[in-house]
Amino acid sequence: MMKKRQLVLVMILSSVVLATLASCSIKSQRMAKLLQIDSLIEKHPQQAYDSLKSFEKQTETPDPESVTMKYRVLMAEVQNKLYKQMPSDSVFQEVVDYYDNKGTANEKMQAHYLLGCIYRDQKEAPMAIKCYNEAVECADTLSKDCDYITLFSIYGQMADVFADQYLPEEAIKASKMSSSFALKAGDKYNYILGLELCIPYYYMLGDTAKVYSQTKKCAELYYRNRMKQMAVQTYPTLIKVLMDNRHFKQAADYMKMFEKQSGLFDKKNNIQKGREYYYELKARYFYEMNKIDSAEIYYRKLLGAGWNYEATKGLLDVARYHANLDSILKYSALCGKSMDGVLEQAKSDAVLRCVALYNYNRLVKIAEVEKYKKNRLVYIGIIIFISLLLLVICILWRYKWFKKNKEKELMQLCSDYMDSITEMERAKSALHTLRLNQYDVVGQLEQKIINLEAKNQEYYMRFAALKATEKQTIISNNQIVVAFKKMASPKKNTPVPTNNEWKELVDFICHCFPIFASQISEKKLAQQELKVCVLTRLEFTNSEMQILLNTSSQSITNMKAKVNRKLFNKNGASSLYKNLITIAED
Repeated sequence: MMKKRQLVLVMILSSVVLATLASCSIKSQRMAKLLQIDSLIEKHPQQAYDSLKSFEKQTETPDPESVTMKYRVLMAEVQNKLYKQMPSDSVFQEVVDYYDNKGTANEKMQAHYLLGCIYRDQKEAPMAIKCYNEAVECADTLSKDCDYITLFSIYGQMADVFADQYLPEEAIKASKMSSSFALKAGDKYNYILGLELCIPYYYMLGDTAKVYSQTKKCAELYYRNRMKQMAVQTYPTLIKVLMDNRHFKQAADYMKMFEKQSGLFDKKNNIQKGREYYYELKARYFYEMNKIDSAEIYYRKLLGAGWNYEATKGLLDVARYHANLDSILKYSALCGKSMDGVLEQAKSDAVLRCVALYNYNRLVKIAEVEKYKKNRLVYIGIIIFISLLLLVICILWRYKWFKKNKEKELMQLCSDYMDSITEMERAKSALHTLRLNQYDVVGQLEQKIINLEAKNQEYYMRFAALKATEKQTIISNNQIVVAFKKMASPKKNTPVPTNNEWKELVDFICHCFPIFASQISEKKLAQQELKVCVLTRLEFTNSEMQILLNTSSQSITNMKAKVNRKLFNKNGASSLYKNLITIAED
């Protein structure tokens, strides 16, 4: 028999171990799949996105939290890469909180970076900058496995946000930081790209000399690192600066090299979509060279690509050159309409920048104030701690004094009660003797006994009342009751009781009042009704019950009435406490 039991036990333990190993294996396989998808994101984002969509459908049981959070991070990352809608900030905050508690430095950095991208898409520039700065703070740049590429991306995004807020100097600083981290990562392309991204910000500052020198520097670096096409693709900036300074011959030389060597033109000499701004440079060059027909061709190409204002302005110049009144009127109207659109957009952008800049500066000032307050709070905290300590000491001393006096009073009552009982026993003994010998004094002794019994009853009631008061004092000062009183406080962020805390409270009140426990057990109260019953017996107010049970005042009143009807067959909620006290004192 014993051997059979041992065999069964071994089989059960084996099953548990196998199930645990299977679960771990599935978790490991799911995480490995996510890591495989992660390796695709940089170069094949669409493939990674499709794989993540498929991954989501491949599980029948909920994934462990670590797998779920890794999936959400990767999905947000690939959505950012593909310019798809990212999750809301409130939803993704859960991911940030998880990695802040359980993630590595790189994981924390990535989570805060992606949250910043979410705020970027929501046009919340200050919050985006805040999240990017928090991401940077999470990075461990002294670690060998520091993710410098993510740091490159963070500073690149910061530069874009600063530029949108018309803060070119801040944008330049961020771009240079982006470039430096790309260099640390050994990524020469992104290192040069970071420097190249500074160029439009120098334009914003009106520093054309710096624009020219920075462009030349980037082109040379591209050539030096055998990225000829990338070098040539920087030429439109040089062309524009040269034409602005009327160096048309040099501009023409760069145009020829750009069109032959950039790899951006098809066989019909049409430039790659998204780079049509080059047609304006080409048209402007022909116009300056007095090749008006050629200029018109390129202005019309520019118009077809959606550059309405630049194209109509150029076509207006062509019409004026030919003195074509109809065309002048036509393109003047179109140019004015396009200009209205540009001005309206500029006005809208300016308003958004002002609001965002105000918010950004306000956040910076708040941060400075908070830093100042933090030092003050340390000292204030010490003072409060000492004050609270002294208060606790006073309360404990007062409690001990109160308890000592109550114990003294209780002992005195016990002594008086015992003396009265002894005297009554003597009287009974004397009565018995007198009944045998002197029947004439029996009536007197009987009356004395009645009087003593009444006196004893009075002593007993006083004794019982004092015991009840002492018992109530002990109950009120119990650890679990005090904990519930604290949780019932209407302060912000007050925790709600756990199931274990509720069980401890119910068990405690049942131990203190066994008759009360027996009565409510027979009626089989619902869980919420039992909680209301216990809290009512402990003299909790309706507002305190509201906080502890997370419900409305009317619900509390309804449950009280229902309990009163079940236990005592009484209507209404107001008499419940009085009835419960009666049970406990029976």
